[in-house]
Amino acid sequence: MNRSIPRLTVYSLTSYFRIPSQMSSYEVLSRSSCFPLRPTPTSQPLLITTQHVIAPQNYPNYYPDEWVTFVKDEHVKVKAEVRDEEGRVIEEYLLEDPLHHPTLDLSALRFSPTSKNPSSSTHHSYVLGTGDRGDEVECVGHTLLEAEGDYGGEEEDDVEDTRVPIPLKVPGNLLFSTPTQNFARTSSVLTVGMCGGPILKPPPTP
Repeated sequence: MNRSIPRLTVYSLTSYFRIPSQMSSYEVLSRSSCFPLRPTPTSQPLLITTQHVIAPQNYPNYYPDEWVTFVKDEHVKVKAEVRDEEGRVIEEYLLEDPLHHPTLDLSALRFSPTSKNPSSSTHHSYVLGTGDRGDEVECVGHTLLEAEGDYGGEEEDDVEDTRVPIPLKVPGNLLFSTPTQNFARTSSVLTVGMCGGPILKPPPTP
């Protein structure tokens, strides 16, 4: 790849929603992964994720349930979490000010000023890059562990989402890049929860 990408934190992301006229408390809306990216070297990092996870109302063909049409940005609360290998939360940050791309399944959020500042280990951001066909890459994100021990299962209707995001890296090879996208073939199918995670250059072999 033409630019070195640092090995930094990929957060798990949980979105919650509460429609005041119909709900008394927040419930889990969806889960995914996200990663920090600075628009400029001196600006505060943005958290990049998939739009359908924090704004499902913008994807009626993907979420046909009628109740989704009542969800608005102001009904949604979003948190980014740093998790250990077993899925335990080490650090947690409230996110706000979602910016939705008009045509891509892409959103950006900011760290809320009411949330504690990220530690030095998670404060930096990734660097965008391109690569050549065949380059080794890693898709980094989270898979969702079901209570019964299955990975990547779907939620059942009217059942509380108790799935636990577990950090996951899936190796692959780059197929090609455009100025705005990278396309890769992975060694296995990416599971639910990997959405929003970056494609990274793997660390050098010792």
